[in-house]
Parts: sequence; structure tokens; C-alpha cells
Amino acid sequence: MKIFSVLILLAIVDLYAASGPVWTTPSKVKVSSFVVEKYGTYRTNHNISVKKELPDLDRSYSHEEAFVGSLFSALDKKYPNKKKYRDTQVSSTGLAMNGNAIAKNYRDATLYHSEFVFFSGHGDQQELLFYDYSVNLHDGCRKNVCTQDDYGKVYGGETRWVILDACLTLNVNKSNRINLPLTIENIDFSRVDRLRSVFSGVHAILGFYSDGWQGSDWIGGNYVVSDALYGFFVENFIERGESIWNSFSMTGAEIVDVFNNIRGLQPAIAFLRGYDKNGIYHDTSMETFDRTYNKPIPIDGTLELFVMYETYGTPTYHSSSIHVGLDY
Repeated sequence: MKIFSVLILLAIVDLYAASGPVWTTPSKVKVSSFVVEKYGTYRTNHNISVKKELPDLDRSYSHEEAFVGSLFSALDKKYPNKKKYRDTQVSSTGLAMNGNAIAKNYRDATLYHSEFVFFSGHGDQQELLFYDYSVNLHDGCRKNVCTQDDYGKVYGGETRWVILDACLTLNVNKSNRINLPLTIENIDFSRVDRLRSVFSGVHAILGFYSDGWQGSDWIGGNYVVSDALYGFFVENFIERGESIWNSFSMTGAEIVDVFNNIRGLQPAIAFLRGYDKNGIYHDTSMETFDRTYNKPIPIDGTLELFVMYETYGTPTYHSSSIHVGLDY
């Protein structure tokens, strides 16, 4: 397991200390999700002439459906009285299942009342690629004139967990070292700062340190699809009560095991560890659905951002130039 932080914390305390709000299940579960499968407009806006440099996807919506469907089904069984809400934003016109979420959908969305935020589409280091433009994983443009690609977004309010079903989104290595271990020599600290700036209450962000994967295959006479990744995640997190990190990390192991002929994966998490300004200790990678801090967790006090990943199989990494060579 690879883990990094600017600050090494040696103190170990009880996560469930009596002080402050109790750790409990969310009072409701709302999911805001953004799905992108088509990239023709993006290629046009960025003068990308060779289609293979940014291929369309065909399972982004299926991944979102697998996550939300599995989540709501598991909640119905284990928490039948838990209220559930879904807000899937796939296009500027609101058409369902066309997989064309535009950057404005995301930038203008009010996510403060969503326990989960889910994105499925192409990605790069601290960047999400929408149908038309990119959105950065940092707190936004601070220039006098901001272009479409300068925009960012923070996660606060009731948002607890963000899931980025996209390549390299949590990779904070230097652009020419994206496939190397997470060490001080390889880290681009400006990328760590970008990730830190989006934590305005959110507990953790899940994504990939390597390329992600979408696809399907016939195995043992059965048609198996990569959507299963999110079924595995929900089973671990809701039904088995595993921690948010164990649930996502174990998912990587399971999908690589099921698809034993695919490339590997590096599931990753960006999370908080340390004491907040009220002296309450957090390690948000260890939260479970039953034991999650029942308030936003802004970075303050001695809280630090950590990035952690596990490696399964042999992962791949596309070019560090965002507009070429993207696999997923």
C-alpha cells in the first residue's frame, strides 16, 4: 500500500470518541451523477482531429446505473426507511441515457445536499473531461479572464464521498513520472495542493491512480461486464459494512480477478487524517456507512490530505498530455 502526506501523524486515538457529533449513518442518501460517453464536441472544441486520440465510451452510463441501482437496492434491504434521491445529469437538455453531460452541468450543479457525487467518463490528472470542455479538480480560476478549461469545483456541504470513474484523476505524480511509485521524489506538490483545495467539507474522493477500464468479456460461458466493479463496491460498503477505502480497494482486486485477462488497476483515495479545529480526530479512509462523521469536514486544525492506492495486476497509464492517448 502506498501512502503519502506532507505531515506524518504519530498520534493514534479512538475514531469514535465521545466528543463532538456521533458517527452514524447519513439521514438520507442523495446521488448526483454525471455521465459522458460521447466526445465529438470535445474533440471539435479542442481541435482534436484524430478520433482515436479521444475515443467515445460505451459503458459510462452502465457504470452509473450499476452504482446507483446497486446502492439503492442494498439500502432498501438493509435500511428500508432511508430516503433516497437521484439526480443524474447527462445533458444540457435533460435527455436520459445519452451520456452527454456538459461542463456547465457540473459547474452549475448544487451538490451540497448530495451524500455521493459520481462521475463516469474520460479523465486525467486532476481533470474531468465532459462532453464539451474539461473541469479541473481544484477550486477554480483566479485569473482576470477565465477560459472554459480554467473552471474547477469544490466539494462541501453534505457531500461525503466523491467517486471519479475515470483515468488518473487522483494521480499526483510529476507528468513524466505518472507510472512511478508514490514517493517524495516523484510527487508534484502543486497537484497535491489542487486536490487539497476541493476539500471543503467532503470526507473522501475515490478514483484511480492508473488508467481506469470499461469493457466486457465472455468468461466461463458468462457475459461479464466492467459495471460489476460498482456492484462489488456497494456490496462491500453497504452490505458487509467495510470501510470506504477497503470497499473500493477490494473492488479493484475483485474486478481484476474476475477479468483475469485485462490490464491491472490502481484504485486510489484522497482522504483526511488528523485533528480538526475542535480537537476531533479523523481518518476518513476508515469511515463506514454506519460510522461516518455526521457533519462536513473542512481542512483545518492539523488535518492533512493523504493520497493512497493499491495495485492489482499490471496497470496502464496514458500520456500525461490530456488531449492524446486517453484509454478511459
